[in-house]
Amino acid sequence: MSRLGDMIKQERLRAGWSHKQLAKKSGVSEKFLVEVEAGTRIIADTQATRILKVLGKTSEFIADFEGKADGVPTPDPVRAAPRPAPALPAPRFRDGVPPMIRADPAYTHSTLDWRDWWASEDARVYQFIGQDNIYFYCVAQSGMWKALDWNMQQSCVAANYHILYMGKKASSSSQTPPPLAHEMLEHYTPEQLRSHWLSLGLGEKPVSFSPKAFDTRETGKDKDGNPVLARDDKRVIDPALKEGALLTGVFNRLARSCFYGVAQKDGDEAAYRTGCIPAGAPGAEVLAETEQAILAFEQAMYTFEFHHAQLVCDELLRAANKRWSDASKAAKNQGDDDAMVQALIDAFHQLRAVTVLMHGIVPAGCDLICEHFAIDPKGFFSWDNIFMTCDELCALLDEEPGSHRIKELPPRFDFFQKHESQY
Repeated sequence: MSRLGDMIKQERLRAGWSHKQLAKKSGVSEKFLVEVEAGTRIIADTQATRILKVLGKTSEFIADFEGKADGVPTPDPVRAAPRPAPALPAPRFRDGVPPMIRADPAYTHSTLDWRDWWASEDARVYQFIGQDNIYFYCVAQSGMWKALDWNMQQSCVAANYHILYMGKKASSSSQTPPPLAHEMLEHYTPEQLRSHWLSLGLGEKPVSFSPKAFDTRETGKDKDGNPVLARDDKRVIDPALKEGALLTGVFNRLARSCFYGVAQKDGDEAAYRTGCIPAGAPGAEVLAETEQAILAFEQAMYTFEFHHAQLVCDELLRAANKRWSDASKAAKNQGDDDAMVQALIDAFHQLRAVTVLMHGIVPAGCDLICEHFAIDPKGFFSWDNIFMTCDELCALLDEEPGSHRIKELPPRFDFFQKHESQY
């Protein structure tokens, strides 16, 4: 048995940990740890130090042990002078121990140890890569992990085609390198960009990303004969805003219609203006349409066809918005409060469903919608509740249908906003 192996075993037993527990927290395999303690596997000093720190031993304790092994001081081997380590921000460490291996996490997450996510046998890891990296990250990488005995998991690799910039392969070394992230955010919101990129369908073919704000093609001449660039030409439509228009137009309109539709107004005594989500079951057609969209979305996400998933949401939003527009106009023209209530029930049902579906794509705006539903996000966004009606969600809150009060919506409110440069 080696002195380091003996020390690790003593401290492990003192802590009352099994091989499996210590191996998991230290990021090594159980087999490796057993062999180290038995003296059949050599362990590097750095590895031993990390394992002992997990067990709560300080650097001073470890150094003292090494110096007193077998009662004889151990001379330091001749080593190259180490490069000075870069200074780390003070909050990343406490008592000299990185947060990933502390026993008492500072946050509410179940664990801060990356190995519990990447090296756990029940971990499901999704890796998205470009087509030219398939060999390196599907073959070579997994082979290296195996050789190093890191127990790293590689569950599913999603390979994509290249994204082109202005019709050419995006490369920082090209004559037209793509803009940096902070440059993009000077012209577009994160939600506009995310929804556009997911719509490109890179899993099927290479696709060009051609934001108008960076398009320097000449599209004509001005009255003085000077060249006009595409980015300055009002006649040129911005391809990067195609999906964003759905957010700032249709999605906003449907959400506002629901919340403003039930809002209490001075001088308006309509039965549906209660400030609450109206009670009642959505129409059979609405339930079927919504269920089909949810199932189609789930299938598309399962196969990583994000553009198809987003198209499902697009179609559901447009259908819901048109249904509301037609039904609410007919109800107002006829002075039929019951018909208006049913139109609101249908609209609220489809608004909640599409908000859950779009949450991963445009989280900020969807969080705002959830906030005005005044329902706990855990229940609102839970996939277990995806097929529920608003009445059924109210039941989870121990509230009677028709009594759940929404958060009042300010005048002229937008859940999804354009970038300030687009006005």
